[in-house]
Amino acid sequence: MRRSSSEVAKLYEMLRSHSAMEYVDPLLEAIRAGERQVDADGLHALAHWLATMAPDREVVKVAIGLLGCVRGYEDMEVLLTLGSHEEFTVFVAVALRNTIAKPDRVLWRLAQSVDGWGRIQTVERLRDTSDPEIKGWLLRDGYRNSVMDEYLAYTCAMAGEAHVALATDAIDHELFVGVGGIIDALIVGGPAESIRDYEHAQVTVERYVRHSRSLARTPRDLTTLKQIEQLLEEDDRTGGERTGHRFHAEVGARLVQEIREIAARPGWRAIVETDLLSNDDRDFHAAAHAARWCDVDPWPHHLRRIEDGRADWYWAMQTDHRDRAAAVVELAERKIDLAKVATGPSGALGLGPDYAMHSAIDFIVQDLRRFPGLGDRLIEAALRSPVIRNRNMALNALAAWPRELWSDRQLLLERCRDDEPDPNVRRRFENLLAGKPLDEA
Repeated sequence: MRRSSSEVAKLYEMLRSHSAMEYVDPLLEAIRAGERQVDADGLHALAHWLATMAPDREVVKVAIGLLGCVRGYEDMEVLLTLGSHEEFTVFVAVALRNTIAKPDRVLWRLAQSVDGWGRIQTVERLRDTSDPEIKGWLLRDGYRNSVMDEYLAYTCAMAGEAHVALATDAIDHELFVGVGGIIDALIVGGPAESIRDYEHAQVTVERYVRHSRSLARTPRDLTTLKQIEQLLEEDDRTGGERTGHRFHAEVGARLVQEIREIAARPGWRAIVETDLLSNDDRDFHAAAHAARWCDVDPWPHHLRRIEDGRADWYWAMQTDHRDRAAAVVELAERKIDLAKVATGPSGALGLGPDYAMHSAIDFIVQDLRRFPGLGDRLIEAALRSPVIRNRNMALNALAAWPRELWSDRQLLLERCRDDEPDPNVRRRFENLLAGKPLDEA
């Protein structure tokens, strides 16, 4: 079949105009089952050409799948290059597994080239690995991703055998930090398995705390230990009410005592204060989190970071002091171009870097409900924002204030109601003006 033939052009248009996910699996199954007689060499040449030359993503996805059916190992470098693009990663992972007898090492290379959903999907395919080097990577770094570490914490704890890796008398600091991050994510839980699902939770935590005596040295380490302490105290409070894997009472009591002794060591305060000056976001936020256990106030540092151009608006508003909230509002009125926020309502979700100012408004206005009368210029801008969430947050704040604090803006609110394109938000405007609960039908 010539690449310039009308048949190829017709095939290309069909591939381009349909989602690969709709049909690629049945197509590949039919080819593997021999239901359709195919020229393997010709199919390989076509798939390679499409994978390397096609400008359309859906076509490339199908081409990747086809390479996985016909000698995909010959095209491993092409596949790995394509797989470094998150949209193609899962297709490449499947293709590699289909064509390589022992794919773990190649999948590992692929996982290291991505950090979002591609990493999540690829690491899940390494859950049965027996390669000790890969196991070590899963514990040290493999669970980290730009979506949520919680998605991979359980997989990496089990596949990497965290409880076994910690069994030795001495471990390297990278392993200690990595397992600490896994424990953090398991305690948080959420979209995937949590510490309650982890059958080796008790022995892993015991061994982690033991190694903490010599290796705990950063605010992040301190936070992990204190989160373990809170987990153990919760187990003690709830008794038999908690489902899933629990800690034996005597083990929990001993570990709590050990953690308190480690946390009481002199020097933690100085470490936290030093990292609160760090320009590294991960180090700073770890120190801000740990500050509560060292009697250190991180709030002035959040305000400083906003002045320096960092988006710490949410954290700066985590205060019960009106004067501090007022300082954040004053800073926002200086740093945010409110006219560029109040461009008129639309159905925008407000995602991405183009909506950085709108996100800042969101983080501030959502807490203004606790400070009646404060930040009315920000609320007015939010009411005229194209981002639905901004408008809803502004309405939430006004609904929590005494009516006399916003009654002089009734004409503005009526105009906003009349211009509102979203029926649910319009109903909330109407309810506010009528003195009803915002979400009343």
